[in-house]
Amino acid sequence: MGSLLRLLDRVFNRLVSSRYNPIYQSGPIAIGLLAIAMVTGLYLAFFYRLGEPYESVAALNASPWFGAWVRAVHRYASDLMLVAVIFHVLRLLAQRKSWGPRTFAWVSGVGLLFLLLISAWTGYVMVWDAQAQALASAGARIFDALGLFPDPISRSFQGSEGAPASFFFFNLFLHVVLPLGMVFGVWVHTSRMARATWLPSARIMSGMTACLILVSVIWPAPLGGKADLLALTGDYPLDWIFNFWIGWAEISPLSVFLSFIGWGALLSVIPWISRPKAPDGPSFNDPNICQGCTQCVQDCPYEAIQMVSLEVRSQMKTVAQVTPELCVSCGLCSASCEPMTIGPEGRKGGNQYRAAKAFLSGLGVAKETPEILIVACRGQDHVRRRLEQAVERTPGLRLYAVDGPETLHAVAYELLAAHFTRVRIVVPPARNSENKDAYMLLTDRLSGRREPTLLTPGRRDRISVHEVGEGEEDRFLAALRAETGPGFGAMADMTGASVRAGEGLATVSGSSWRIRLGAAMTGLATVAAMAAVTRIPAPAAPETGVLRLGIRLVGQSEKTCKSPTAEELAKTPRHMRASEICTYRALSYRLNLRIDGEARLDEVVRPGGLKSDRPIYVSREIEVPAGAHEVEFSLTPVESEDPGIVRLRLNRRIEFRPGRAALIHYSPEIQEAVLKEHSDD
Repeated sequence: MGSLLRLLDRVFNRLVSSRYNPIYQSGPIAIGLLAIAMVTGLYLAFFYRLGEPYESVAALNASPWFGAWVRAVHRYASDLMLVAVIFHVLRLLAQRKSWGPRTFAWVSGVGLLFLLLISAWTGYVMVWDAQAQALASAGARIFDALGLFPDPISRSFQGSEGAPASFFFFNLFLHVVLPLGMVFGVWVHTSRMARATWLPSARIMSGMTACLILVSVIWPAPLGGKADLLALTGDYPLDWIFNFWIGWAEISPLSVFLSFIGWGALLSVIPWISRPKAPDGPSFNDPNICQGCTQCVQDCPYEAIQMVSLEVRSQMKTVAQVTPELCVSCGLCSASCEPMTIGPEGRKGGNQYRAAKAFLSGLGVAKETPEILIVACRGQDHVRRRLEQAVERTPGLRLYAVDGPETLHAVAYELLAAHFTRVRIVVPPARNSENKDAYMLLTDRLSGRREPTLLTPGRRDRISVHEVGEGEEDRFLAALRAETGPGFGAMADMTGASVRAGEGLATVSGSSWRIRLGAAMTGLATVAAMAAVTRIPAPAAPETGVLRLGIRLVGQSEKTCKSPTAEELAKTPRHMRASEICTYRALSYRLNLRIDGEARLDEVVRPGGLKSDRPIYVSREIEVPAGAHEVEFSLTPVESEDPGIVRLRLNRRIEFRPGRAALIHYSPEIQEAVLKEHSDD
């Protein structure tokens, strides 16, 4: 998983730079796509009719102006949303952001994924084309396999009658309510984060919307033929992103349900599975040294630090206090504290300062040197290794690897800047940092916009910060090579903007035409790929016909009465005595089916329920070669001669068509078996 993500990171970073890498912003992108889907869905809802679901969608799809492409944007945005959520999950797993204080966010995210799937499936069913029919039938099979309802749900899709309007109302209700619930769920999901980012950058949001609209206009979402319950679905445009499991449900519906439940359960328990055996301890503060400046409270990304009043040395004092249950041990507070009193064990500002002095001592650097120092993150294995190789080959370069450059205190950077002419801080891309807001906090501190900052203003010009992601090492090294020229020359940052020596922190002034072109081509290719996946044909319907049996018999029991004996009357209370004692026996039925004289079914069908007091259901599908065939069907009671009991018989010559079903069902009005064949009307 980690190797795949690194490969994708390198591809996207080279195409669009790390600042616009969509995988780094998969969470906000998913929310942005949710917003697009909700806006387009609100527009589509005005044209949807419960009584004519397919006809209303087909009429909308035929509209050349604001019909087909709006529906396509709605469809493609939903598909991309699920893909973005998957990458968001993989990224969090790779960075181990799923346990401890992040458990609540993770579990709520699993709930959001469940709401997304249900909302998408209800939307597909509302169209009521061939894919919707297959999806509804597959869902009905799953519910029937679970036995949650007294009547089989699949009876509604056997073809004796059309799907009821209440079915479409229920799907419409869920399709409207669930996205609204997802908005609330996103707020819950991010409620424990300070400065939570809901939407991607404006450039990504506008580019994503433009790509969706352009592909939707050129290649609108497909619409299958109208659902026909007496037709065998097949060869329709299937959305493999959401509905890949439909064919599987026809074979083993229970295993589909168990698979979804299993994956959901596995995702839900990951916070406890992925928890390290010896996690880093939370930050802590010495109230005796704390000055009560509140800077760590403002900086903490997870609001794990609060100001409280404590008695310190017989005096009341307002100090910072860490809530261990909310602390993720990121160490960002270590760089927030001017007296260096707060932070995880061994990673406070004082520890960092002493480590920096030991590093300089090991190099033998006692005074200022014209060399360039690269401060890199140990956690960026690939980037760090490339930098180590470059340092070994290049005179005048030094490397100082730390746990997190963003957590390094300003006094440590000032110490390093006092000994090196240039200090280049290499950090993960802001959107891919293991510590939320780390890049923003680091740049604000070093630039003087946030305390604590460098005490010697002149040394600020020696330091610059660079976001270097997987695949961007060559650009950074090329910048260093340019800098080591006469007068250190001009240096290009990671995204093509220029940074002059002495300017200090590297800032991005714009994107090159290559990045713009790469972003446009990548966005269009991604949306086009989603469009292609949503129209891959499902397996073709069989060339044979099908004889479908859909029988429901209610209250079939045999009544037996006899006169009570004198002994029975004596044991019966006077007010309960009757002239006859009657008992009722629920009847079982024998099912026989012969096609062209060949026995295809011969079995006993019993009433449902623990007490055998539920209706009798017969639901079978038998493949029959295309052409005319003699069909002999009977459903008769076992061991009963009562003429009042329902007996069903049907002997007909039926013309079976390829991919079509002939339905034998029970008509309560005439109490006989009725044949319903497919009609082309």
